Amino acid sequence: MRRILLTIVLSGFVTPCAAQMPAISTNWVEVSVTQEQCFSIADSVLRKTGHVRIERVGASTFGDTPDRQSQVVIRCEASKKIAFVVVAGGNGDDKTTTAWAQNIKENMLRSLPAQN
Repeated sequence: MRRILLTIVLSGFVTPCAAQMPAISTNWVEVSVTQEQCFSIADSVLRKTGHVRIERVGASTFGDTPDRQSQVVIRCEASKKIAFVVVAGGNGDDKTTTAWAQNIKENMLRSLPAQN
């Protein structure tokens, strides 16, 4: 009887916790710019797409989506010729985080200087 009661109590606790897990989506952009140029582009793209509370920490630029439901990070690694995009949150809705990651990638591509 104790095991049944414990199972019922725990299942009532675990289900709401699982529902609160964030969705995580990633994307990447090939870059041929300096590290500082990549930071500048990342900052500009986050501002252009309406993100708030934008800040740079180390090699990453962070921002919150306009609805403050997700956080975005653009990690610039110019020496590796890549900017890695991660979006987490979205109240567990991976369609939302995937859309944000794609939107940021597209804006990064449009913001990069033309290659000769």
